[in-house]
Amino acid sequence: MRAPMLVIALLVATAAAFVVSERLKLTPSPILDTQVDRSFSPTCSCPTAIARLSFRLRKADRLTIAVVKADSVVRNLVRSRRFGPGVVGSAWNGREDGGRLAPDGSYLIRVHLAHARRTIVLPNPITLDTRAPRAELVAIRPRRFSPDGDHRADRVEISYRFDEVARPYLLIDGRVRVIGRFAYRSGQLTWYGKVGSTVFPAGRYRISVAGRDLAGNLSAPAPAKTVEIRFIALARHTISAAPGRCLEVSVSTDALRFHWRFAGRSGTALARRPLALRAPTRLGRYRLTVSERGHSAQALITIR
Repeated sequence: MRAPMLVIALLVATAAAFVVSERLKLTPSPILDTQVDRSFSPTCSCPTAIARLSFRLRKADRLTIAVVKADSVVRNLVRSRRFGPGVVGSAWNGREDGGRLAPDGSYLIRVHLAHARRTIVLPNPITLDTRAPRAELVAIRPRRFSPDGDHRADRVEISYRFDEVARPYLLIDGRVRVIGRFAYRSGQLTWYGKVGSTVFPAGRYRISVAGRDLAGNLSAPAPAKTVEIRFIALARHTISAAPGRCLEVSVSTDALRFHWRFAGRSGTALARRPLALRAPTRLGRYRLTVSERGHSAQALITIR
């Protein structure tokens, strides 16, 4: 007699549990519109140094909000505090209840509702990440360019690589000049030799890259490489020539043509060949000026 009664009791209990389970499925969740930061770095001194979380409470209740890992409480963010219906927000600075920095890893937010007698673990994990990415400057092409606006060698392409997804930063002589819009593991940045509308003068510049990961950690700059901005240049700055003789001067420029002035004469020459000039018959010193698109170079020519 006892066995049949036990079976009946088990069936009744199972049916009751099923009814309760189905009722819970049909009951609207007391929490909705959950938003939780995916990753952060408490040591980055940046906007992502804390993890923010928010949700909308359907009805007034007394809440306890905690950061948990493997069902263990790491930090109590809110302890038995009453909230009305509406948005509830909080933040975690990456510290445990004792004040020590929590180890890197994935954490969850657990919300206990006293009146509803429910405990809900938000499905959005938070990744605490304090390790900075490593940056590598893969290549720079070309190593010499002329940002003069003629669409010939006006820019330099910088290829980079990180050991994790990161937003790229381009450094010129140690200062950040270009920031990439998106985060990648590898890619390219372009530098047009200027900041805003100000074009850098001719010279050599050290180029490097760094990366900021999704948590906010900024890498150390990769070893720098040198590029040269050159608009127009002469192979020699001092030249000696005999009176009346023909002389050739090598001119370096990306322009197709350039202008020249020498000994009261002037003209236009093709850049792909040396500049051919006739030396004056009078002894003395003369200045040769070559120019293109507002940039110039000079050489002192002595006739003797």
